[in-house]
Amino acid sequence: MEFEITGKVVDGDAAPIKGVLVSTMGVSVQTGADGKYKLRGQGGSQTSMTLSFVDVDGIENGGLHYAVTKTVQLDYIEGKHGPFLGLYGKSGVDVTLGMGLPTVPDFDTP
Repeated sequence: MEFEITGKVVDGDAAPIKGVLVSTMGVSVQTGADGKYKLRGQGGSQTSMTLSFVDVDGIENGGLHYAVTKTVQLDYIEGKHGPFLGLYGKSGVDVTLGMGLPTVPDFDTP
């Protein structure tokens, strides 16, 4: 089965974030200046996919944003009929990334 997932990545102020790596099933793409992305690839037999969103540009896109994951259920779009044949997809898979570094617990403190 083929898949296509589209969406947009924004910050807490709804501003688009450029340079976020979006990946699933061994396929990766970076968001453009408008924060939009399109992932297209082969998905085997899974119609549920977990996407990861990782800020790889860091300071170039305004600072370091938290990485997040999001699971989506793909819909049948077109093509051959039957289990896991044809094109499956989901549009509007939008994500908001927060800024900053996550806090790390101090394990040395009793």
